[in-house]
This record gives sequence, structure tokens and C-alpha cells, in this order.
Amino acid sequence: MQAVTATALATTEREEDAVIGRRDLESGQMQDVKEEDMDESEDKEPLWKRKLRCNLCLVILAPILFSALLVAVYFLVQWVHTKNEDDETEPPAAPSTLFQLLVERSFDEGAALANQSSPQYQAYEWLASNSNVTTLSVQRQLTRYALACLYFSTGDDWLVDDLWLTERDECVWYSRSRSSSCDSNGNFIDLHLSYNNLQGTLPLELGYLTSLGTINIVGGNKAIGGSLPTSLGLLSHLEELRLQNNDLIGTLPSEVAGWSNLRGIDLSKNQLSGTFPSEIGAWTSLFTLSAEYNRFEGSLPSSLSPNLKSLALAHNKITLIPVEIGRLRDLVFIELQDNALSGTLVSEIGQIAELRVLRLSQNNLTEAIPSSFGNLKYINELDLSENDFTGQIPSELAIPSLRILRLDSNRLTGNIPNSF
Repeated sequence: MQAVTATALATTEREEDAVIGRRDLESGQMQDVKEEDMDESEDKEPLWKRKLRCNLCLVILAPILFSALLVAVYFLVQWVHTKNEDDETEPPAAPSTLFQLLVERSFDEGAALANQSSPQYQAYEWLASNSNVTTLSVQRQLTRYALACLYFSTGDDWLVDDLWLTERDECVWYSRSRSSSCDSNGNFIDLHLSYNNLQGTLPLELGYLTSLGTINIVGGNKAIGGSLPTSLGLLSHLEELRLQNNDLIGTLPSEVAGWSNLRGIDLSKNQLSGTFPSEIGAWTSLFTLSAEYNRFEGSLPSSLSPNLKSLALAHNKITLIPVEIGRLRDLVFIELQDNALSGTLVSEIGQIAELRVLRLSQNNLTEAIPSSFGNLKYINELDLSENDFTGQIPSELAIPSLRILRLDSNRLTGNIPNSF
């Protein structure tokens, strides 16, 4: 009986455990089902919310990534710059914008600047080394560059070069004429370096000195050679040009037409040649024209300044005096001795009312002396010697003001007029 009871209890307990196990299993399955339902509900989140979340992430990350890129580029540039400074085989760096400016403004498309042994490149290196170069106006940079080109182009044997190629204002660099080479506005107006042993050639860069009123570079023991730079035609304010006693060659460039304010020019004792360009007729303010001891040839220009007072062209190869010379009523001096003048002397010279000195010796002038010379009421000196004049001496030459009359070495005939 007891054994049956025990067996029954054991069976009952096993049944209860089985029931509990089934409940736990069902409970776990229910939990899993709930979790799966929750996961499914989460997977069903609207698409616009997910896109919004992605866009927000991009908005937040983009500035961060861009900033990181900028920092990386900055440190890369610094590293390259430091590396270049440490590399002793490279020349010292100079402001690239200055070099670009000089190339753009150059008269030869930067060819001279490309040659590191040229005066232009030397001038650039000097200017780039100036501590204040970036504070200067473009015109000041060009002015200092042009003057440096002149210095490097004309040798290193100047007698005086006080303050040249220093960082002092170029207005106080050495000049023979005055304490300052600039006007009250700081414009460089006076280049006076006569008798200072300049040699070499005049650089094209002088054309940058657009405010220049005077160029005075008379040769001394040493002389400037080469041709006149065409860029000088840009100097529209030029009033005086004195380059005598040098070794200049070539012709007067047609660009000289730009010298409309020129009052005096002296190119004597050079080796200039060719004809006088018609463009010098634009020099309407000209008072004196001197180019003695050169090799100019051909005719005098038919158009000369009506204000001309002195025409000194002795010792050239000029062949003709145009009849238009009679229009120059204010002309005082005519010096054309030792040229190649030939044929009949133009009688229109007798119309030059103010003429004081007429020197035409050592030419090949022929035929009679114009009687119109009797109209030269103020003439002091008349030299017609060493020509081929024929005929008699005109009685009209008995002018009260005449002090010197030379007619020797001609083929004149007859007696000296009693009126003399």
C-alpha cells in the first residue's frame, strides 16, 4: 500500500514538472514572439526619417573633414616653403609679382630678364632685395628699376655714384645739376650724369622714366656707345636732351616724334648716321638743334620748328637745304660748314630776318651768291669760303651790321664793290 502511494506521488510530481516545463517553454516562445514583433516594428521605420538621419550626419561630418583638409594643405605648404629655404643650391627667393610686372612691362618680352648675367636681371635682383619694395607704387618700382638698369648698363667706373643703388629715395641719388632729381610730387624729372665716366649702352628701360624733363649725359674720358633706344620716344615731357661727346651710332628713330615739348637737343660728336626723320617736324617747341661732327646725310627736313633759333649741323654729309628754311624767321644761327651741299644756294635764306651767323664754308655750292642776302639786316658773320661760287660779289652784301665776311677759295670775279 505504501509502495503504491509512493509510486503515485512520484508520478504526480513528474506530471507537475512536465506541466511547469511546458509553461516555461510557452512563456519563452511568447517572449521571443514579442521581441520579434518589436524588431519588425523597428524595421518598419518610415524612409524619410532614415534619409533625414543620414543628411544630418553629412552636415555634421562635412565641415570637420573640410577643416582637416585645410590643415593638411597648410602644413604641406609650410613644409615645402621651409624645404626651399633650407636648400642652399637655389637663389634667394624674390617677390614673384615684381618679376612678373617687369616681364609684362618689358620692351623685349622679358628676353633680357631671362638672362641672369644681363643688367636687367642684376637690376631686378637689386630691386627685389629692397626691404620696402612691396610698399612702393608701380611707377616707383619701375623708376628705381630703370635707374638700376642704367647703372648696370654703363659700367662700374663712375667717378661719383653717391647713394646710387641704396634704399634711399632715388630723388637724392647723385646728380650734377641739383640736390634733388625730382619735382615737388616726387616724380623723377632730371637725369644729369655728365662727365662721370659712363660707358656701355643706354638701356631701353629709360622709357619707364615718363616724367623726365632733362637727360644730360655728356661724355668725358669714357663714352656711351650703341644706338639711341627707341623707348626714349615715350618721354613726352622731355625738354632737353644732351648726349654730345659720346660714341652713339645708328639713326635717329622715328619714335622721336613723341618729343613735342623738346626745346633743346645736342647730339654733337657722336657717330650717328642716316637722314633726319621727318618726325622731327613735331618738335614744335624746339629752340636749338645741334648735331655737329656726325654722319648725317641727305636733305634737311622741310618741316622744322618755327621757333628754332640755332641750327648747328656742321661736319656731316648733308646735301640739301630746302627752300622752306625761309619760313624760320626767328633763326639766329645756321652752321652747315663742312657738309656735302652742292648746287645753287637757296635764296630763301635771305628771308630769315633775325639771322646773325651763317656759316656754309667747305661745301660744293656753285653759281652766284644770292643778292637776297642783302635783306639780312642783322647779320654779323657770313662765311661762304671754300665753295665753287662764281660771278661777282653782290653789292647788296654791304650790310652795316656785317663784321666778318669770308669769300676766299671760290671762283668769284670782278672787283670788291665800292659800297663795302
